[in-house]
Amino acid sequence: MHQPFFAFIRIYNEIVKEISFNAEKYIYSYSFLIFCIFLTLIFGIIQYTFVEIKLTKSLYLRRFFISALLILFLFSILGYLNNSYQNRYDNDELISQAINYQNLEKFDLKINNETCHILSIEVKIEELCVSNTNKKFKNIIVIGDSHSRLFLKPFNEIFGNDYSITYATGTSCIFFTNTTNTFCQRSDQEKVISLLNNSENNIIIYFADLQDKINSEENNFIVNVPLTIQELAKKNKVIVIKQIPLFPVNVANTILNNPMLDEISFPREEWLLYESRLQVEELYNSIINENVVFVDTFEIFCNEIKLNYCVGAFQEKVYIYDDNHPSVEGSKLIISKIKFILNKLNS
Repeated sequence: MHQPFFAFIRIYNEIVKEISFNAEKYIYSYSFLIFCIFLTLIFGIIQYTFVEIKLTKSLYLRRFFISALLILFLFSILGYLNNSYQNRYDNDELISQAINYQNLEKFDLKINNETCHILSIEVKIEELCVSNTNKKFKNIIVIGDSHSRLFLKPFNEIFGNDYSITYATGTSCIFFTNTTNTFCQRSDQEKVISLLNNSENNIIIYFADLQDKINSEENNFIVNVPLTIQELAKKNKVIVIKQIPLFPVNVANTILNNPMLDEISFPREEWLLYESRLQVEELYNSIINENVVFVDTFEIFCNEIKLNYCVGAFQEKVYIYDDNHPSVEGSKLIISKIKFILNKLNS
């Protein structure tokens, strides 16, 4: 009886705990551990006195074991008839989504049977992905790193027939106009840079996961990113997708490891005051240009889904599929903001 007592405490803690960057929140205090040990001793004494001693002396011991085996057998049959209890959780949809995000290829945008988001420098790129070559449509150029990956397909489904959209995204591909990014996994990086430098009267959507690169000396992001955005804004409208919130856990994996969870979130103050976020925010605040519009992902993920909380999963929807990459549902929230901006630009 006392062993399941500790197990149930751990299970309950997994269900109700708020995730946090502060690992100390998950460590039991000494007073709580002493209290648990005391309860364990009490339960142990009760079990020994009123169950173990009395049962071994009981005339009904044989009947008890036969009844227990019968109950176990019936429970097993019931489980078999109910598909091994696969539907025992209310949040099957959340679990299903978490499983789907273990295979991201199914969410990739493909044009002419070619995957638009490039994962490796080894991939040979014949030409850029373009959704619509009709010259009467206004041009949109989407550039960026892995944060843009699951954005491409739903964005193309919504706007692919109304704009000519060029997609130039890839792993670690935060593009500069003045130099190459040594982290970028596109073999045609110089071609994309040329496209950007020659772009006029277009709309450019710019993704960049900077929170773990802001202090990199190798590519000097803190200088090159604002310089690039300012340069692009001289002849174009630039929509900058701000830093996606970082989560202290892998959202999809946490759901799969704790199937009873129906929400993964943490207080927005933790990300609001996170050092790398403040550095990225300072970088973007240095850009003052009427041709640059920012999409505030902090408000999207840390206030609009659930007030005052950064949300990775909520109400049967996964919004962040790992620790900081937007899912399809998360990307749709970003797209809704972009749609408003595009409507305003076209009005």
